[in-house]
Amino acid sequence: YTIDKNEVIITQTKMKKIYMMVAALPLLMASCGSDDSLTVTPSNAEVKCGETLALTASNKNVTWSSLDADIASVDTKGVVTGKHIGQTRVEAVDNDGNNGSSEITVVASNNNFTAPLTAWNSSIADVRAAMTSWSNITLDTQEEDALTYTTNGTFPMYSYGFDNNGGLMASILAVSLEQDEDLDLMGWLDERYWYLSEVDGDFFYYDANNEASATMMIKYGYNATLDCVTVTWTPKSNTKADGVTRAAESAAFKALRSTLGK
Repeated sequence: YTIDKNEVIITQTKMKKIYMMVAALPLLMASCGSDDSLTVTPSNAEVKCGETLALTASNKNVTWSSLDADIASVDTKGVVTGKHIGQTRVEAVDNDGNNGSSEITVVASNNNFTAPLTAWNSSIADVRAAMTSWSNITLDTQEEDALTYTTNGTFPMYSYGFDNNGGLMASILAVSLEQDEDLDLMGWLDERYWYLSEVDGDFFYYDANNEASATMMIKYGYNATLDCVTVTWTPKSNTKADGVTRAAESAAFKALRSTLGK
């Protein structure tokens, strides 16, 4: 067998190329496997309304932002503040454009009250059946087209008013002034609903952060005649420029007035 010098040279050249490729493989793998994006810790978090939570990023030089600052805000140091019940995303971006995020869930800090039923157009029988599942709630007064429930005969009271077709059109939660002061009913509302306006000492909310998405209006105020604080829920169709229609309020207040004897 005759050895060809050119063949030896070509073979050596090929071997050198293979060796170089094998030697470079770990570097290539490390490069392909590297991740330049930011890591935000924790990646999912829960915070109560009014409380704070500190997030950290793998790069300290980042700009923080919240997709919905009405749900949760974030400052320049990554400290998140819960503002309203809901979910949003807090993001961090560094100078190279790398980004990371954390999914934030804001939960209630005030659970001192329970909202009444708001399944509009429900019949009296439907409401009565649904209320039987509420613990420590007893039927106090039943009018022809209205219902009132109390806990042990005292506040809080729940009243329901129905339209001429027998469908639920308004729901009321009534509490004493002392309960309102001790348990912060307006704070409870602020965590769950979206403030709209104040008219003559009454405060109005929507169940969404814009009128187009809202399905109902909520009114908070002091009722001097009944000497109690009331919150009225009603469909948006039962509202007017300055609040809730008289028909909607009168329907639910009917049984409440009878219960209180006023």
